[in-house]
Formats: sequence, structure tokens, C-alpha cells
Amino acid sequence: MARAHWVAVVEPGRFATAELERFVRESYALVRARLTKKAQAALGPLP
Repeated sequence: MARAHWVAVVEPGRFATAELERFVRESYALVRARLTKKAQAALGPLP
């Protein structure tokens, strides 16, 4: 899904767990922000 600006982590061992978690949370927030308010509400609060 690189064309949708998603990138795969080929070597996750090169990153600290906290850093990978931050990447996932930021990615989730970016995608969620583009949803309608109704869809965002259906997802509930940010994890």
C-alpha cells in the first residue's frame, strides 16, 4: 500500500518497541482524522 503512503517495516528489530508503537499510533491517528465525524464516533475514543 505504498501508493496510499503506507510503508512496511522490513526489519522491526532496528527500532525500539516504544518507537514502533508511536509509529502505529501516529498512522492510526492520521487515517482516523480523514474519516467522517460519524465514523470516528463509531470507533470510540482513541486508544
